[in-house]
Amino acid sequence: MPLRDDLRDGKQTALIAVALDRADPAQRRILRSSPGDPNLDNAGAERIRAVLADTRARDAVEELIEDRCSQALATLEHAAPFPPAAIAVLRQLAAATSRRTT
Repeated sequence: MPLRDDLRDGKQTALIAVALDRADPAQRRILRSSPGDPNLDNAGAERIRAVLADTRARDAVEELIEDRCSQALATLEHAAPFPPAAIAVLRQLAAATSRRTT
């Protein structure tokens, strides 16, 4: 889940966008008012994290990443005009950038 400092920065990430799309009106108010607040405290950050969890935004974003990665790998397999060595490196890059470590 996002760190409090990240939430204070108010970056409009895919995670926030998905949560906004899935949120009920009360949850939307939290997501529209709290991120980007330089005075956001731990309780405020926890409210945002609760909305992200309740809307299952992280699951949706991870599924989106997996889908896009699969599409890219399929394109490499069937349509990419690259030499085999370049395709191997691109496959490794796709795996490394789409794998969640935390």
